[in-house]
Amino acid sequence: LVVVPVLLVISGVLYVLNISDIRTTVLGLALGVFFLYLIRFLAIQRSRKHWYKVAILMSMIVMASGVAYSSSRDALPMTLMSSVRVLEQPIESYRPRLNMLVNSWDMLVDNPFGVGANNFEYHHPEYAKPGTPLGSEFVNERQILKTPHNFLAKVFTELGWPGGLAFLLIYCWLFIHAILFVRRQPEHWWVFVSFIALMLHSLMSQVFI
Repeated sequence: LVVVPVLLVISGVLYVLNISDIRTTVLGLALGVFFLYLIRFLAIQRSRKHWYKVAILMSMIVMASGVAYSSSRDALPMTLMSSVRVLEQPIESYRPRLNMLVNSWDMLVDNPFGVGANNFEYHHPEYAKPGTPLGSEFVNERQILKTPHNFLAKVFTELGWPGGLAFLLIYCWLFIHAILFVRRQPEHWWVFVSFIALMLHSLMSQVFI
């Protein structure tokens, strides 16, 4: 009985994401489901009980998505289609945000102890390379970039190596406990998928900041 309302909530969330055109969250949810099936697959394979059923199910999902995408550009919702296109050319699709990360790395190299909390936007223009192929997005005479669209990158540039490594350890701790949680309580799979989507989204967009 719990599965039906959970599926309804997920459908509602996907609908809102579609009309909002937030593709990073869609990718986060997709990766969350992928990691869930991967954990289930490994657990079932170790116990040698019906592991092939999981493999068949995952293959069917991939094939169905591929057929829907190749048969018609309008077969999938708008945001889901844009998310699939990202998978076709991930580097080029995220080139602007990759530039932000590369330029943020230059900031960290010059400021190993950070530039201070909430000071990213004041220092990043010095490293943004505006007007060049390696330029950070949203940095020009009319705009200012407040975050590199990656929570850890923002923490590293503002708090330096000490603060950045501390938050990186927190991320690793949370991921490990999320895996242990879903292995102990597989009936709460939706909590795991939502958590993974949130954490991955924070590495691709403005989350927590």
